[in-house]
Amino acid sequence: MPSLQTLPPELLLAIGDRLEERDIYALLLVNRRFSRVFLNYLYCHNRIRQGSSALIWGMNHENEGVVRRALAQNPTWRPESERARHFRFLFHLCVARGQHRIVRSILRHRVCRCLQSCLEETESLANDLGYYDLADEIMHCRFANNNA
Repeated sequence: MPSLQTLPPELLLAIGDRLEERDIYALLLVNRRFSRVFLNYLYCHNRIRQGSSALIWGMNHENEGVVRRALAQNPTWRPESERARHFRFLFHLCVARGQHRIVRSILRHRVCRCLQSCLEETESLANDLGYYDLADEIMHCRFANNNA
């Protein structure tokens, strides 16, 4: 009698299509094989069904790994209008907290188009806090968006 352990990844993912995020997460904790099958799928599922709430959560909880994995599933991520203000606030907060690696991950993934309205203010904040290298990266992102 086949068990979940013996099913091919394609069938496991088909099962995942019918599950909620918490159940997919529980499955990926079962063993390494399930983790490999479901980890990227979970972030993709989150992007499609939850509007990339994992990215917002990762920024809010200072979890760079979650931010990177969420961005990897959609490198041109643009938050929906209701999330855009919250996302911009969290980006500003990440700069204020000195979370340079998270800020750089976001800038590198070209998410900064939706941040355009707050980049100048955020650049000033980074300069005021003495994060000059980060301010330079934000400035380059601003000008890249203006020239695109």
